[in-house]
Amino acid sequence: MFTGLIFNFLFISIFFLSGITLLKNFDASVDMMVLSGFPEEFAPLALMAAIGLVIIGSVLIISGFFRWLGYVCLVIFLVPVTIVMHVLPYIWLVYVVDKLPNDNTKSQLEEEMRGASDFADPNKSMTEVNKEQQLISILRNVSLLGALLKFLAYEYQLALAPQTANASSKQFAKTEANLKVKEN
Repeated sequence: MFTGLIFNFLFISIFFLSGITLLKNFDASVDMMVLSGFPEEFAPLALMAAIGLVIIGSVLIISGFFRWLGYVCLVIFLVPVTIVMHVLPYIWLVYVVDKLPNDNTKSQLEEEMRGASDFADPNKSMTEVNKEQQLISILRNVSLLGALLKFLAYEYQLALAPQTANASSKQFAKTEANLKVKEN
């Protein structure tokens, strides 16, 4: 029981802290969504929904009540976030920015990206750095999605276990009764 709580807390920490960070930096998060291509008029509402899903999902999983619903909330949060915030910018970097001619537009874009990252490798173009960061984020989110789906399947099996156990014990009793009848 206690170890399950610790394991759930460790797994959920990335989601819960993400929700708190989004809440604390709400305006900057809305701006980031808009920069990623999300419609400006819907960004605040979508961000509130995302924060609600991640915090409610985290609390449900940690509390142990309706854990399956918590996993569903996090899956619903993770799929659109991965697509809008990571896949679409990655596609934009690969298929649009890389195809730009080497002129002032591309140089200006590189400078703006360099200003946004203090830890960028000076030997790489910012387009390359951002593509790597987006790909890492996509792979991380896909891995988390796989873990959530696995946990959800486990919760589903737990929910079916009493029914399955009852059915198998009734079947065993019938088989045993049939064997006794045949012996007589």
